[in-house]
Amino acid sequence: MGSGSIVVFGSLNMDIVSVVKRLPRPGETVPGSEFYTTPGGKGANQAVACARLGASVQMVGHVGGDNLGRELTKSLEGESIGISGVDVVNGGKTGVAMISVDESGENTIVAVYGANTSFSSDTESRLKSALTDASVLLLQNEIPIYANVVASRIASALGITVIWDPAPAIDGVFQLSGLSTFVTPNQIEAESLTGININDVESAKDACDIILSKYDSIPVITLGGKGVVYASGGTRKHVLAMDTSVIDTVAAGDAFAGALAVAIAEGRQLDESIKFAVGYGALSVSKKGAQSSMA
Repeated sequence: MGSGSIVVFGSLNMDIVSVVKRLPRPGETVPGSEFYTTPGGKGANQAVACARLGASVQMVGHVGGDNLGRELTKSLEGESIGISGVDVVNGGKTGVAMISVDESGENTIVAVYGANTSFSSDTESRLKSALTDASVLLLQNEIPIYANVVASRIASALGITVIWDPAPAIDGVFQLSGLSTFVTPNQIEAESLTGININDVESAKDACDIILSKYDSIPVITLGGKGVVYASGGTRKHVLAMDTSVIDTVAAGDAFAGALAVAIAEGRQLDESIKFAVGYGALSVSKKGAQSSMA
């Protein structure tokens, strides 16, 4: 097991972003004030967060054999992120995410995953090679669940810490029960994992108990402006959010997950690691964009 090195197995998307005064209702057209494209994907975003915090990072994933894919891999190289684990799917299309952001920083996202849905024996070989020197594996739900299951089993056999960010919320995630060290859902994702409504800190603590029992993983639930609730060693804890000016929440969860991975890889205690991740996540929402918001 490596010291401080992180492998991110996940999605690489090109984000297509529109800035609007307010998000449209179904069937409604609203004018936008700005449009831009930027590298994204939950996996790539988390890899960038880790790299900018000084970690040694390897990315494992898939892009299409198109200009978008070439742009995404070039962007990762520019962040000093290893891309030997990124495979080009011949004939496949690179994933894209169409994002609308309103003036309060809230967003809606439609993702077309494209090449991110690929998984093969070659992918498994790339994973095994990348994990040889890793101490932490980061996973998300923008790739197939069975791919995450395979990756988790490989990492667990090597004694590697697995951090699973169950975003977006999808069906079939119980297959990952017992395979991750930490699970880091937001409020909506925690409701999906547990089947209960979460409307305050106390209900989030109840959700922690369910996740511990059901998934055998340390739960770390992010609640936006209400902070973070987590449970470990028989104790449920609440960390307050930092006061910040919210500009764009698009990659707040990715910034949090990346920072948590870095702190864990550095050997910090859990309490300190979560406070560090809360602070880094708060910084990310004070800036526009996904990867561009990460210090």
